[in-house]
Amino acid sequence: MTYKTSQIFIFICILICTSCYKTKKEDYSDLNILLELNPQKGLDSVKSIINNYNGNDEYHKMKLSLLKYKGEDKCYVLHSSDSIIKDLYDYFDKEGTVGDKMEVNYYMGSTYRDMHNYPLAISYYNEAVNIGENNIISHTDSMLLANIYSQLSWMNGKANNPSISLDQMKHALQIRQQLKTDDAASYQDVANVYYTLGNMDSAYNYYSISAIKMANSHSIKDNIDYIGDHLQFYTRINNHKLAKISLDQILTIDKDSIPPYILAKVAIYYSELENNTDSCIYYIELAWKNEHDNETKAVYARMLSESYAEKGDMNKAYEYANIHYIYEDSAKVQDLAEETSYAQNQFKAQELDIIRNSLKEKLAKRNKYIAYGIAIVSNTLAILCFMLYIQSKKKKGYKADIQKLESDNVRITEEHNKLTEIVNADKMLRAECTKDISTVMDSINAIEYDPKETLTEDQWESVFLAVDKLHPQFRKHVLSYFPAIKNKELIIIYLVKLGLKQADIARIFNYSRTVAHRNFHRIEEILGTRISDVIDSYKD
Repeated sequence: MTYKTSQIFIFICILICTSCYKTKKEDYSDLNILLELNPQKGLDSVKSIINNYNGNDEYHKMKLSLLKYKGEDKCYVLHSSDSIIKDLYDYFDKEGTVGDKMEVNYYMGSTYRDMHNYPLAISYYNEAVNIGENNIISHTDSMLLANIYSQLSWMNGKANNPSISLDQMKHALQIRQQLKTDDAASYQDVANVYYTLGNMDSAYNYYSISAIKMANSHSIKDNIDYIGDHLQFYTRINNHKLAKISLDQILTIDKDSIPPYILAKVAIYYSELENNTDSCIYYIELAWKNEHDNETKAVYARMLSESYAEKGDMNKAYEYANIHYIYEDSAKVQDLAEETSYAQNQFKAQELDIIRNSLKEKLAKRNKYIAYGIAIVSNTLAILCFMLYIQSKKKKGYKADIQKLESDNVRITEEHNKLTEIVNADKMLRAECTKDISTVMDSINAIEYDPKETLTEDQWESVFLAVDKLHPQFRKHVLSYFPAIKNKELIIIYLVKLGLKQADIARIFNYSRTVAHRNFHRIEEILGTRISDVIDSYKD
């Protein structure tokens, strides 16, 4: 039976299941299989069953709700609230099977992972592991146990515990090997952790096994992410032969169908292994054209500006430098609006301090102090109103407390005004930077070009001073101490300088979190110190 035929057969089984509405606890395996093979089709089937079910079996209804939650998770729907999963947890903790309890703990952990509450996420993941390791579980639950170990590995990698991360990822692989479900991703995950540890030989071995697994697959397009990781790894270790094999596999796909982040890896290959600036520019421009995210387009525009400057085409270099700032500003405004909206929607009394501190950290790193000031003023006014309400109820004077609140309000308002001045000054500085770039472009255009004429060091200096005016001399500062730094490493250092976290940079490049961490580790090996130390050593 072919893969496609098996999917059709399973789907027919689901339709039969839908019409019968079975309520026994062991009758959900077909739905679980479909959710594994085709998450979207499985989710649609579960929703159809829920919409057509009119019975009163409480377990059946709660089980369908849990399967719907599972389908949404497999379709990469991010969880922004724990209200639904808490109700499911309370029910299955009392009425569920071993598999139910293990699964509901896993999705509690996944929910808090999406909400960035990692301590709670790890706690529920560990509870799911305890249930799985201390009970006899099914094949499906064993697959879930492997996924839990993978999630714990990722979190320990994020927490800079690579040795623990490696043990957990290898344990996940061992479970999948026993179940005979080990695939290219299973070995590639282990390879990524070895890469983070700097064990290139072991990383190479696991990447090789992953490549063999992919070779047995029917579709290069389905494995494009993994092949892209292989291209990046082999480029990093200067293995021309294997990097070229990965490149040739990628280029068998229509270029317009290749994801932009994979095109960027192709461009880096041509830059680092082939020294082919024209091909590098071609693929970065194609990635820039196909990318829709403003932050990522800003990064690609920056890469193009650097590449054209390296080629000597300063007109294009200035053009993309301006585009970089335009998209960068647009992306920051959009991110701020989304984060503010998210904070307002999730605001609860018991989470006030956590959300406010989280929002304060993000806004401070993006120089967006206005929203933070408003939040503090609003909180202070709320406290003031509450105190006034208590005063009217109890008919007691709190003159000293009210005066203190008013004083705090004035102080916070002054801080808010100062933050507003800082933001306005930042806008003026950007405007001046754009004007200076135009002036430099005019002066360069006025030169009469001939084959012997080149730009002087002073002209280069004026260009970089104009482009980097927001952080004067920062590029020169880095390159003077670390001449081995290349364009792509310098871009990441710039992003850290601008206040972005490692997770933000992963989303910009559309990397996995493991790949982003690996890039940071590689840059810090070149620097001989942490990126933050390099940034702290430079003062505007």
